[in-house]
Amino acid sequence: MRLSDVRKRLQKLAPATRMKRHAVVDRTRCTGCGMCERVCPVGAIRVTYVAHVDAERCTGCGICVENCPQGALSLSGG
Repeated sequence: MRLSDVRKRLQKLAPATRMKRHAVVDRTRCTGCGMCERVCPVGAIRVTYVAHVDAERCTGCGICVENCPQGALSLSGG
């Protein structure tokens, strides 16, 4: 996914949605591979042994969810 595509996707999200939704990590499934950290367009994810999401920084775009090979990420309901 190109950066321009990511920007377009983020612009489509309503401001209220961006404030409410964020990525959530299932720590039992996360292997710490770092894929989510690499694909996050806003740098909201850091990986030590498992992924950690900065909920205030996360825009809820879902790119990390789509790219997690273990299915360890989901978006909060809001």
